[in-house]
Amino acid sequence: MAAEMIFICGGVRSGKSSFAESRAESYQSALPQASLHYIACGRAVDDEMSQRIRRHQDDRRKSEHSWMTWECPVNIGYLSETFSSKDIVLLDCVTTLLTNEMFSAEFINERKLTEKVVGDVKELSKNAGKLIFVSNDVFCEPVSTNDFVRNFTKTLGMVHQKLVEMAAEAYSVKNGIPVLKKGRRLPAG
Repeated sequence: MAAEMIFICGGVRSGKSSFAESRAESYQSALPQASLHYIACGRAVDDEMSQRIRRHQDDRRKSEHSWMTWECPVNIGYLSETFSSKDIVLLDCVTTLLTNEMFSAEFINERKLTEKVVGDVKELSKNAGKLIFVSNDVFCEPVSTNDFVRNFTKTLGMVHQKLVEMAAEAYSVKNGIPVLKKGRRLPAG
């Protein structure tokens, strides 16, 4: 049985990761035997990214819930066998994963790159109970004249469409406010 999947998207500093962590923790509160897993795709390539990684790690450390973190910048599908139907898995973030896969030079076109990222997410969903994936909304920016940026944005859009299609719920987060775009409404409180 495949995991129930939840897609959460938002701009930089929109609150999307906090919302995703909160959703995962609320699932665990309802199912105390469930374990929380965090797949971190970020690489500390500069000071800004190092600070973001530390902030996310601090947020999880301060949580009253216990998280198992998996540092996995590429090829996330191999982690699938690690999880069971009692596991709640949060993947943060699809945009970073796509970037890492793109720079691995293994995938030279948008179609193959899309298939790789979506295929790895499907693989993760095979064993987990819930799979929450976070991604960045970069589609409100002006269309770039740079071929690389335009191809990246196009590929991310294709990945998002396929992930939202697979997801039971999809949210857009802006200014810390999640807006349900697909699926059932959150319970009040």
